[in-house]
Amino acid sequence: MARRQLERAINLAEDRTLLADAWFWMSESNNDPNEKRTMLESALAYDLHHAQARRSLAILDGKLAPNEIIDPENLSQTQPNSPQDSATERFICPKCGGKMTYAPDGYNLVCEYCNRHQSIKADAVIEEQDFIIAMATARGHLQPTLMTTFKCQGCGADFLLAPGVISSDCSFCGSAHVVALESLHELIEPDCIIPMVLQQEQAIDQLKNWIQNNRIQPDDSPQPVRGLYLPLWSFDIGGHIAWSGERMQNKKVVHINGEDIVSFNDLAIPASQSLSILLDRMVGSYDLINAPVYDTRYLAGWPAKVYEIPMAEASLDARQKASRLIERRIVSKDGVLDNLKYSTAELFVETFKLTLVPVWVSSFNLQSQKYGVLINGQSGEVQTELPRRGLSGWLKEKMTL
Repeated sequence: MARRQLERAINLAEDRTLLADAWFWMSESNNDPNEKRTMLESALAYDLHHAQARRSLAILDGKLAPNEIIDPENLSQTQPNSPQDSATERFICPKCGGKMTYAPDGYNLVCEYCNRHQSIKADAVIEEQDFIIAMATARGHLQPTLMTTFKCQGCGADFLLAPGVISSDCSFCGSAHVVALESLHELIEPDCIIPMVLQQEQAIDQLKNWIQNNRIQPDDSPQPVRGLYLPLWSFDIGGHIAWSGERMQNKKVVHINGEDIVSFNDLAIPASQSLSILLDRMVGSYDLINAPVYDTRYLAGWPAKVYEIPMAEASLDARQKASRLIERRIVSKDGVLDNLKYSTAELFVETFKLTLVPVWVSSFNLQSQKYGVLINGQSGEVQTELPRRGLSGWLKEKMTL
């Protein structure tokens, strides 16, 4: 009876959303894999972003296991409550047994003792992850909140890593270890990584030049710069936006309507809460499109953080960012409109990826107040927590106070 009613709906309906729903529920009433696939593909032909159809097709393709699907309203039931054992990869020189670290040339690991070089080849192709599939699992909603444990493959010592830390040196034998994130089932592994290009001396010079160019006189020397990797979410967002507004023409109020197709590629959102404002300011200076596929060898000898902001939460920030960009686009194309209204209901997150980006971190004291500094490890751009409304005017105001 259900199938007969669904067939009737498919034959009579003209609304694409209704047709997509009808084909999806038709697939739910069918147990034949081939017929089920055809019905799901029919649903997606009418609505490419139909979440239930995409999720069912992912299960049919083996990309999503039914037992991985969670209830986002009861995430506490999926969050582990005890330290997790993790697998690690150890980086030692095959010639002398010394510590191997990533070299800033972007192509090699180098031994700190015998200077042996080991090439890093990045032949793999980056495949962005399906947003709908990730949202159906715990990985799309959880953040790392527990410590992880690992055993040094060299000396056998056991270690605890703080939440979100994925690389460390053994305190006993000094060898570099990087956590294999696929062993931590609640975490999303990075898709790509931008290698550290700037060396420490270069980062120091960049900070000194910035201070001199802005005519700032810190209370004392800036803190030593520390190199590390921070996580960055990026989303591909598409769809269409219907909008309306008003404008005065010939002393009359004219109503203006429009609809734009939108597509945003790699809309970046900081995934770490620390210095997130500064990282957000400099995301445009990273070459995210040409970032190599993630390889643990890039982290050898470098500390790195995993995301603190879950992917699901970051996707909402990405939608808001897309909305602001859309509003600017409408204004730049049609001029300033009164009572501008637009709907983002047909704006969809399609895919996402997680990238580790290199930074150098420092701080300085100015008039007894501490200000953080972030230096782009790829381009050398400097961002500080000083107000951006004119440093000279701000300094005069502080001196007056």
